[in-house]
Amino acid sequence: EDHPLKNEAYYTGFIMMYIQADGSFRMTDTEAGNPVISGNLEFFSDKYLLLRCSTADDFDPPPTWQSMNAEQKIEYSFVEDDKLHMTYKAGDVSSTLVFVKQ
Repeated sequence: EDHPLKNEAYYTGFIMMYIQADGSFRMTDTEAGNPVISGNLEFFSDKYLLLRCSTADDFDPPPTWQSMNAEQKIEYSFVEDDKLHMTYKAGDVSSTLVFVKQ
């Protein structure tokens, strides 16, 4: 089996996430220049956050997150000082996106 980073269906290294102080966020496909998902996020524990995505604009979840709802609980953790891991889980699917603070 090919390494997941070589499989275009699973590769997510092109997604950038912007988070504002008011809790609004935007994920963007930096290669295509298209929005992925946007809305507001709320940290409700030290392990979970809630994404409330706008469906008025584009709602095109990242690869392996395609079945996510517009309001979705996501597991998260901060790794080191500059990395945010966000994990979407549904049934047998568990997919983690890694974002590095810039």
